[in-house]
Parts: sequence; structure tokens; C-alpha cells
Amino acid sequence: MAKIVDTLRLSEQQVQVILDELETHQDSERLSKRKARRWSLGVTKIVISVADGATNWVHHLAVARNLSSGGAAVMLGAFVHNDTICKVCIRNRKGQVQQVAGRVVRCSLIRGRVHDVGIAFDSAIHSEDFIDLGNEEYVFDAEHVDPEGLKGQVLIVEGNRAEQKLLAHHYRNTHLDLEFASDGDTGLSILKQCIEIDIVLLGYVLSDMSGLHFVERAREVGYGGALVVLTGERTADLRSILIAGGADELLHKPCTEDLLLRATHEYLCSPAREGSGPIDCGHSGTGLPPHLVCEFIDELIEKSEKIADAIEQDEIDQIRAIIQQIRSSSPNFGLGVIGDLAHSVLKQLDASMSIEESMEALQRLQLAVRRIRRPKVDETEVQEESLSDGTT
Repeated sequence: MAKIVDTLRLSEQQVQVILDELETHQDSERLSKRKARRWSLGVTKIVISVADGATNWVHHLAVARNLSSGGAAVMLGAFVHNDTICKVCIRNRKGQVQQVAGRVVRCSLIRGRVHDVGIAFDSAIHSEDFIDLGNEEYVFDAEHVDPEGLKGQVLIVEGNRAEQKLLAHHYRNTHLDLEFASDGDTGLSILKQCIEIDIVLLGYVLSDMSGLHFVERAREVGYGGALVVLTGERTADLRSILIAGGADELLHKPCTEDLLLRATHEYLCSPAREGSGPIDCGHSGTGLPPHLVCEFIDELIEKSEKIADAIEQDEIDQIRAIIQQIRSSSPNFGLGVIGDLAHSVLKQLDASMSIEESMEALQRLQLAVRRIRRPKVDETEVQEESLSDGTT
């Protein structure tokens, strides 16, 4: 077993005094420079493994000051050079210890042997996986958003003209391209025609359908981007119902400019959301016509539904068989990312032999299937191919 060295050698009370001083002085100076939101961890002891040469690791007992999607600040009883490779071992909310790789980006002396060490993670994490955020209504990664850094296309589906103008006003300093639809059918028509829409903002009550109905139909037609519903209702289960139907978030009205920009940033720019946005087909490299790729995507959606049924019936062998099909066939249609996800799920299932323990991985795969962005189909080419095959 690796030896863990406690270089701090401080009581919990002594640690708390230093933490309070740091929060009061240092963080007030850095606040305006922060991009990712940081969450205080209190006096939480963690293990930091620091690279010492090419193969050796020194394991330190440290105190985690705060955590964000992109890194952590820790108190360590030793100096560490910038760019030193390290690993942070921290317990998630399920009680499991996870190791997050990163590198040291800051090390400054506080007092005596105590140093404040900043660590940048190699890959973004979800802070809520490690921290109980209590009654936080919205958990967005950004603490401050520069409006001029927001670029992309936003579709606003809202029948109230005043609400459309208000949302446009909130986006006035961004470089976002806005499109508007006054009802659900028009919004869905735009999604079918334009594959470049990054985010859809929609009112929960539309003239021709509910927000939930719009969300479900948007996913059915293959829209893989973010769907954010705005509502004045405060029904307890509404958010969970919408998210189960395929929405990404529900924002309550009145929606402030700051909240709207942070929500938009979350789905356009946040590294913590990497892998959760639209998935584009690389079908052009396969030589396959778009309509065949769309047919395959329909098959993937059917397989995803069969996985859900097999989960309910606790049929692990059936789940494995379906996922093996997805893994082997997806790369042939330019969907290597789906094949890789399926491979990861199989590894998880084989390691645990438990549907319950593999549920997170299964849900990631099912969500990824819903986020595949369909290629645009030329109906003329489909008709010509049908004629050449002798079909009608």
C-alpha cells in the first residue's frame, strides 16, 4: 500500500482559520477573473499524488479548499513546481474514490510550510457528482460570462411577441444569431430544415402544443442540441418530467439576463458539458447517402428503446447483445463516437455484471443516441435511387 504523507500536520481548527483568511482575502481579489464557478468544500481531506520523476509518485494528505469543473485549490504542506503532473483522489457522492488527473498551475506560500496549490484538471468534471449542492436551483458552470464570447445559432420558440423582444434584448451584446418561431410546428419545421441550431429556447405553453410535446417531437426528428424550456409555472415535478422527455433545463420566469447568459454559455462553451451536445455524423467519409444514415439513426433509436425495456425486465444478456450490435455497426455509418460509447458500456457491464452499477453508462449511451444530428437528405437523390433499384 502506498505511503501517504501528512505534510500539513494541522488540527481541523487551525485549517479552518487559514481557510477563512484565504476566502476573505485571496478570493475577493480573484473573483472578477473567475470563469468556472467554484464550490467550497470546507475542511475536506483528500490525497494528492504528485509526480516525482518519470515513474515515482509522492502521495500527500491535503485539504481541498474548493472545487470547480476545471480544477481545484488545495492546501499542501510542501512546495510544488508549476506544471508538475498530479492526481487528485476525491470521494464522489456515491462514496466511491475517483482519481482525477491534472497539473499544478499555482503554488504560493501562505505561512510556515502551508502552501496554496492550484490544480487544473486534464478533463472537466461535473461538480455536482462530488458536492451536495443542496437547494441550488440552477447548477451552471460559469460564474461570469462575457457576452461577446457567445457565438452560435439560437432558435426562440415563443408565441408572445413581448417575450421574444425581451430575450433578444438579453442577447443584445452577444454574437449569437437568433431565429424566431411563434408556434411549435413552425419551430419543428425550422429544426428539420436547419442543422446548425445550437440551442432552442421555448415557452412551456405554446399555441399549438405543450413544451413537453415540442421537446419530445424535437428529439424524434433528430435534433441533438440543447432544449431549454422557460415557464412561469412552479409545479414540483415539472423539471424532472421535461428532462425525462429530452429537455436539458427548465428556467423559471422572470429569467434575468445573467441567468440566461449563464445557461446559454453552459450549452455552448462549458467544458463540463463536453460530450453532451449535438453529435454530428461523419457520413461524408463513408460514401453513404444521407438517407441511409438517417435510416440507421432510426434503428439506433429503436435499439435504445429496447435497451430501456430490457433494463425494466432485468435482462442483462439482452442488453449486452443490443449494445454489441450498436458497437459494431455505428462506425460504418460515421458514428464512431457512438461505437466508442457502446464499447465503454460493455466494459462496465462485463466488469460489474450489474445493470444497476452500469446504469450511468447506459443512460449516457441512450442520451447520446438522442443527440445525433441527422444529415440533410436530398429527396431528389432518394427518388432517383429508388427508381434505379426498381422500387417506388
